[in-house]
Order: sequence, then structure tokens, then C-alpha cells
Amino acid sequence: MKGKLTLLFLFVLCYCHFINAQVFYVDGKNGNDQSEGSKANPFRSIEKAVSVANMLTGNGDVSIKIFPGIYTLQDKIAIHPLREFSDTSSFTIEAAILPENADWEHAKMPVIQSVALNNSDTQFPHSTAFLVASDYVKIKGLKFIGNANPEITYYYPITRESNALKNLTIENCYFIAEKNSTFIQGGIWAHGEEIKINQCVFYNCKNAILTFSKIKNTSVTNSIIYGAYESAFWIGDEDPGFEFKNNVISNCNFVFTIAPNNNATFNLSNSVICDNAYYFGEWNRGKGKVIEIDDYKVKETDITKKGKVKLVEREIAGFPENFLQLTPESTGYQLNASIFEQ
Repeated sequence: MKGKLTLLFLFVLCYCHFINAQVFYVDGKNGNDQSEGSKANPFRSIEKAVSVANMLTGNGDVSIKIFPGIYTLQDKIAIHPLREFSDTSSFTIEAAILPENADWEHAKMPVIQSVALNNSDTQFPHSTAFLVASDYVKIKGLKFIGNANPEITYYYPITRESNALKNLTIENCYFIAEKNSTFIQGGIWAHGEEIKINQCVFYNCKNAILTFSKIKNTSVTNSIIYGAYESAFWIGDEDPGFEFKNNVISNCNFVFTIAPNNNATFNLSNSVICDNAYYFGEWNRGKGKVIEIDDYKVKETDITKKGKVKLVEREIAGFPENFLQLTPESTGYQLNASIFEQ
């Protein structure tokens, strides 16, 4: 009898979670912001979907699935839901067709481009696309191509400004920039705990990943950072508690820029870090730039520092399926660092 009651309790718990979970769809071409946001009748804008999802109460997962298309943001999209999330639920914004799906192709990846002016004054005026203001947020399968507005100086596609937040997961995303047009100051700028970056590609961003305040349990895995013309990473004066493995970091200026009083030991494993100008540096305010340092601590396990990395770039006929992934002759090809599931 006790076993039957336990099974009944688990069934009711799962059922309650299911009926409280909510999924919304966005289609920038065929959607309508006056609809209910279902798969058959999707919203037109991501802004509308997030504003509706933010107002949900109860518990359970909230998911926003974005159909293929280009989405131009005039302002930031703030993720600040009334619903609280935990290690059993999350707020997810993702492509309707993910790289793991059999029918995925590059043209089906939702493209996020900003034209917004400065829309945040936290620490300094800057522009952002997604402002994460909740625990347990996931962003998956999107392609960020920068901000084309010539009036801004700093643009970060994904930010998390509060250092009291935890558990931000970013997977299967591109961050593609061109410094003379659609530039990206930093692909991800986030404070707080449990920043998890997996299977992402950062291409020609000024900086790729910036984490500063109260960071710990940070993970960067199966990712490519290529062409960061300031630094691949900026890290504050705290120990990031790195899980760093199966990454390829190449053709960057600095790999790590750290605060002057950061005494952490950086544990790096099974990765390629080659053909970069400098390894570790720190910001020199007097010179107005990052300068090389040699007083850093690093533990390297199976780190390859010699070689050449080449990425598959766009062809005349369009985007190849393995766009911005490593070519077979590249150093680190065997790591399978890419936007695809391992």
C-alpha cells in the first residue's frame, strides 16, 4: 500500500509540473503578437513572448521556441519572470529547430541582430540584447550577429548584471561579429554563479566571455573562440572554479585577461590554445590597454599550444552545414568543438 501511495504521489507531482509548464512559439515571418503564442498560432516577436512568459505564476518550465528568421531588436529583452525556477525547472529561449535535430540546417538557425542604442547603465552605458534577471535560464541554438547601430560603443548580446543570480546555460550558439559594422564588445558578460557555456562559437568578437563578480563553478566546454582582438576571456579577482575542456582558442590577442589581484590557479584540460599573441594579461589603465603579465597560475592537462586552426567559412553558394567549425586539417579537429551535440 505504501508503494502505491508513493507512485501516486510521484504521478501527481509530475502531472502538476506538466500542467504548469508552458511553451510559446515565435515566428518572425508568419506570427502575430495578438495570438496566443501556440505552435499553430505563434507570436511574431521574441519581445512579446518574453513579456507574456514573464507574467506567468505557478511553477514548472517555461520555454520559448523561435522559428527560423532574422529578429531585429530595437531594445533589450529583459528576462525577469514572476515564476521562480530551480534545479528542476528553467526558463528557456531556444531555436525551434536545434543543431541536434535531424532536419537542422544553417539557414534554419534564428538570427538575432540588435540596432538598439544604450539600454543599460549598469557599471557604464552599454547596449544588450538579452538581459538575464533570473536564476536557471537557458539560451540555445541562436545566432547573434552584433549591433549595427553606429552610435554605441559597447554591445553584449547576453548579459547577467546581478551577481546574486545563479545557473545560466548557453549552448549551441554563434556569436559572429565584424568590427567595422556589426561589432560585439563581448559575447557574454555575466556575473554570479554557475555560468555554463557549451558548444558555442565566438568569431571575431572583440572579447568572447567576460565574468567578474562573485563567479564560481564556471564551465566552458566544447567551444571555439577565434579572432578575439582584445581577449578571449576577462575574469575578475575571484576564482572562476573553471571546468575548461575540449575548447579551441586561436588567432586571439590575449587568451586570459585577469584582475591584478587574482591569485586563482586556472585549471585547463584537453584543449587547443595556439597561434595567439599573448597568454595572460591585465588591464593597464594608464596605457589604456591590456598588457602581458607573467605572474599567473595555471595547471595545464593535455593542452596543445602549437599548430594552426582553420575554420570552414561561407561559400559562394551559401552556408556550409559545418559553418565556422574546424576543417579536418586543423589542429584540434579531433576535439569536436562545435555547435553540435557531442
